[in-house]
Amino acid sequence: MVRRMKLVAIALAVGASVVGAPAWSQTNLEGEWEGFIHSPRRPVHIVVEFKQTDGNWQGTIDIPGARDVPLHQVHFDAPMVHFELPLDSSTFVFDGKLAGEEISGNVSQGEDTAAFSLDRQVPLPPPANRVEAWEQDLGIVLKKFLKYDRSFTPQAQEEFRRTIASLKASLPKIAEEEIIVTLSRAVALSENAHTRLYLLRNRTELRQYPIRVYWFSDGLYVVKATSDHRETVGCRVVSAGAHDPQLVKQSVAELFAGNESWVEYKSVYFMTSPEILYGLKLIADMDTAEFIFDCGQGNTFSRTLKPLPLKKSQRPTEAWWHLSPLSEEDGREWASALKRESLSIPLYLKNPRQHYWFEYLDESRVLYFQYNRSLNMPEGESFARFSERLLQFIEHHPVERFVIDLRFNTGGNNGVAWKFMEKLAGVAKVSQRGKLFAITGRSTFSAGISHAAQLKQFTKVILVGEPVGDKLDTWSEGGNIVLPNSQLTVHFTNGFHGYSTIDYPEFKPYFQDLNIPDLEPDILVRPSSDDYFSGRDSALEAILSYPR
Repeated sequence: MVRRMKLVAIALAVGASVVGAPAWSQTNLEGEWEGFIHSPRRPVHIVVEFKQTDGNWQGTIDIPGARDVPLHQVHFDAPMVHFELPLDSSTFVFDGKLAGEEISGNVSQGEDTAAFSLDRQVPLPPPANRVEAWEQDLGIVLKKFLKYDRSFTPQAQEEFRRTIASLKASLPKIAEEEIIVTLSRAVALSENAHTRLYLLRNRTELRQYPIRVYWFSDGLYVVKATSDHRETVGCRVVSAGAHDPQLVKQSVAELFAGNESWVEYKSVYFMTSPEILYGLKLIADMDTAEFIFDCGQGNTFSRTLKPLPLKKSQRPTEAWWHLSPLSEEDGREWASALKRESLSIPLYLKNPRQHYWFEYLDESRVLYFQYNRSLNMPEGESFARFSERLLQFIEHHPVERFVIDLRFNTGGNNGVAWKFMEKLAGVAKVSQRGKLFAITGRSTFSAGISHAAQLKQFTKVILVGEPVGDKLDTWSEGGNIVLPNSQLTVHFTNGFHGYSTIDYPEFKPYFQDLNIPDLEPDILVRPSSDDYFSGRDSALEAILSYPR
């Protein structure tokens, strides 16, 4: 078997939009090419652009985690193509052959070798109107998305094609919002939570109302609002656009794949978007919608909410950030359910934008480590240095219980902490039953689930909290396709993670493989609104009260 190339380990994928290119012949290299390095565990999506200047060939490549990386030693002696990609301490050497509109060959890194293939990207003509623009976008979805994504079953692929064909036929008669909703529903036919249309979490493409809401065990509550709607903070949402919140949650759940926990987490984005509610025909007017709030003690009132102006963003936004008053948002003044004074903020909400941090609780001799994002901090201490310091702290301090809080870890690159999680099994001081705990929740997703599964397999961890936000066996990795006219991003997946005891020989080799029966919490804790608004952490309290 070909050994795994280092390039495959890069966690983040980038997308590419269709761009124009000059006229070409079958022996012309110039232009944009898109394809894959065919690694056994998952194909690596790449986009290459070649151009000739003063007789010399130049090029750039988009690879997972980086765009427009310059290529070296670009040579074209028709039909043979050669280019090199220096990366870290090694160089990837591509040797291929141009045949028609495809380049295929091998890429090598030292002794490692894999096949690669690239297709020429044909520029689309400027669309004449709105319908033609959407027809082009949907054509790209049919041409690339189903070809690149591996999570759809054959039956789901056929249903996807029928849905898109019906959508194309109805384009002249329906609004933009209905198109987006239908496309999102079609992508969700994969029944794979990583396969998705980016609208409100990984990208900000749609507007939202001036409230931020969160599901608790006793209902949907406002946890943050703009200053002119501060009277809604702390109130239960009785009605959204004249509909019961549970009904709205069920409606928006059709627009993305995922288990019940993930629906609890992700639905709050969609339920507060006028474009989504209008596209689902739950409201008749996107400019205003009536919400009814119950603030207790007979204080029930309605408010007509207008959406905030759209500020498009390529940055992810996590709904759990809104639980903390320390999390800033878009420069506006927001009223929060909790006070900003540090003494009133529970431990789990003290560092919403820190990927990783720890604190020692002297009185109970508990070491609390929160791991919010599986990436190195953009500035500051790397996770490798941080984890060394954490292990040294365990060694030199009386740690009775070690708590790893993964409840907000929605993913990133699980390779950042993979070795650390495995290493914990050998740390005798905390690897005993009753000394190592992990907190999970609805937003424990992707790499967060990987680490919870590692702890379950390699240690005697006790899981506390809510069920995690996805299945144990799932498709992930992949890349993005940016639709040329709407600029919406569709994420495809092509690397299989098998963490359960079920065997999937048709998907081997897995991208990652573990072997656990489940990730159900040993101690189920579903936070109530009273827990949150009173500043209590019911999951940590359950750990502190666990019999020694």
